[in-house]
Amino acid sequence: MPLSSGVNYVMAYICPIEEPGLLMLPTHRLVRSTKTLDEWMEHLGSFFKIQPVSHINDLVRILPSSAKKERVLGWLT
Repeated sequence: MPLSSGVNYVMAYICPIEEPGLLMLPTHRLVRSTKTLDEWMEHLGSFFKIQPVSHINDLVRILPSSAKKERVLGWLT
């Protein structure tokens, strides 16, 4: 397989287990689909309020403030 094949990578989140109040929730999902990005946006728009951002810094700023009021999902393409 070529080096860029997905089997050569692992999604991981590493943090100290001694962290007080540590709560590990699923932080990623890998989805295989034939849907286009536009089709996914339309489908997910029927379940979620979608707020596009132009830069990852905007996403990092918005997620913590939104999480206080509701469950949120950050999606970067």
